[in-house]
Amino acid sequence: MPLLLAMAPVAGAAEPPFLVTAQWEPARGQRPAAVALRFVADADDLRVNREPAPRLEWPLGMAAKAAAAPAEAKPAAAGDPAEAQYLAPGEPFRLYFAAPPGRGTVEPKAVFFYCSKSAGWCKKGVVPVPVALP
Repeated sequence: MPLLLAMAPVAGAAEPPFLVTAQWEPARGQRPAAVALRFVADADDLRVNREPAPRLEWPLGMAAKAAAAPAEAKPAAAGDPAEAQYLAPGEPFRLYFAAPPGRGTVEPKAVFFYCSKSAGWCKKGVVPVPVALP
C-alpha cells in the first residue's frame, strides 16, 4: 500500500507547465522500493521524454542508493516509434531504490525533459515535489 501521494503545484511563468506528483512505493516481492513520478501537462501536446530519464535531485546530505529496475518495468516496444520516446499521459515513471534516502517528508527536485510536438521544441523542467519516506 502506498504511503502518501504528494503534489507540487506548478506556479509562475518560469516553471514547467506540469503538475508533478511523487509517491513512495515500498518493496514487494522481488520488486525494489520505488518513487513513482507522474506528470500531468497543462497542454495536450506536451510529452515527457523517456531519455534522458526523469530523475530526482535529493536535498543536501541525502544520498539515495539506486536499485536496478525489475525486468517487467522495462517499457515494451510501442507501435509508433515516435511515441515510444515519451511517457504516455498518466503513465508513472518509477525510480527504484535499495533503501529510502531518509525518513519523513522530503522535497527533492524532479528533473525531466519535455517536448511540444506541435511547436517542435524541447525544454528541461525542474519542479520540487514532496514525497513521504517511511
